[in-house]
Amino acid sequence: MMDAIRKYLISLCAAALLCALVRALVPGGRMKKLCSLLCGIFLMTAALSGISGWQLSDFAQELSKMQVAAEQARREEAEQREIQIRQLVRQNMLLEEQNLIQWSRYNSFYPRYYRHPYWW
Repeated sequence: MMDAIRKYLISLCAAALLCALVRALVPGGRMKKLCSLLCGIFLMTAALSGISGWQLSDFAQELSKMQVAAEQARREEAEQREIQIRQLVRQNMLLEEQNLIQWSRYNSFYPRYYRHPYWW
């Protein structure tokens, strides 16, 4: 699908460059205005013909694949976050058992033997 979009954009850019080249070579006046009109029609035709060849079912399939991949990545990230939280809790419990940290009344850990610099 991305390959089809890439081909479409390349062909659209090529058509735009061709129109710019033709408009640059045409002398001014009524001929230039007519050339601009024809180039505009040519670009619109190139844009619409490229889009008309696309199958919307392909887009739907690609979108569903991307949604499934995003959901799987979200689940994996949530599992990793849960593992990290468990590791942190285990680490804090071990430190608490070793009497190195304790719970404060504000629901956070702090070192048991912490001294504020102003208390010395």
